Amino acid sequence: MPTSPFPQRTKPKENRMSTARPTVFISYSHKDEEWKDKLLPFLKAFEQQGDLLLWHDRKIDTGADWYPEIREALEKARVAVCLITANFLASDFITKEEVPALLKRREIEDLALLPLLVSPCPWQRIRWL
Repeated sequence: MPTSPFPQRTKPKENRMSTARPTVFISYSHKDEEWKDKLLPFLKAFEQQGDLLLWHDRKIDTGADWYPEIREALEKARVAVCLITANFLASDFITKEEVPALLKRREIEDLALLPLLVSPCPWQRIRWL
């Protein structure tokens, strides 16, 4: 049986919910939703065979308090895919909320952060990239 391409945690972190399958957090600008929709089929097969769980903000129920749900998903994620576009880099919510939380988790925990350049943008000028 092939092994998962995603990192496996050997020891659960304190005060964190652990799951058998790593959660993949997909960060993107709503203006670029087409890119998220193009990525999902490539990862869906891994979710179907139980290797991972996919999370993106469209999984939030209508009328739900979206901010805590995003924060919880950020905290549970073991992998984050950032769909890098000019819209992504221009989003205040992404650059002030999501990216700092992901960078902090990458620094102190075992979060795999995968920036994926999907359209031309000035990514070379962005310090965290």
